[in-house]
Order: sequence, then structure tokens, then C-alpha cells
Amino acid sequence: MSPVKMVNIGSVVVILAVALIPAIPMGALILALVGLGAGYFVASDNRTATLVSAIFLAGGAGALDSVPAIGMYLTSILESTGSLLAAASVTVVVVAIYEKVTE
Repeated sequence: MSPVKMVNIGSVVVILAVALIPAIPMGALILALVGLGAGYFVASDNRTATLVSAIFLAGGAGALDSVPAIGMYLTSILESTGSLLAAASVTVVVVAIYEKVTE
């Protein structure tokens, strides 16, 4: 299994754990650290999608909150995903700047 797949699977596990288990201490910090690491593994073709997804989830994560019974869980998952992608976006931008400077 490639390192990119392992990072992606690990990211999904962390997102679900933080979103569905509210008793995890410092869940936001865990999401940020995993996101910073995961951003390094984003392929150059997927950088724009990562940035757009982070922007969308920053404002649109609460859209499913009104769905009966599962809306709060879906919203929590989307908010956790948005947090992770926001941190990954920071790394994506730094890596892109580094690549531009070292060309």
C-alpha cells in the first residue's frame, strides 16, 4: 500500500473519530496536525480541489444540520473534514511556494 493511501485512510479514520466521539481531548489539534501532514501528500493535480473543498466546507458544513436523526452527525463529519482540509491547504500553499522558489 502506498504512503498516500495510508495517509488518506488515516485521515478518514481521524475525521470520523473526532466527529463521532466528542470526548476526544484536543480533537481540533489532532485534526490540524494530521491535516498539516496530509497536505504534503496532495498531488499537484489535486491542489486546487483541496483548496476549493476547504473553502466550501468552511461555510457549507452546516447545510445538512436540518436532516432528521442524522443531520448533526453529518454536520460534525463535514466540519471535521473542513478543519482537516483547512490545515492541509496551509501545507499545500507552502509546498507550492517552495516549488516556485526552487524552480
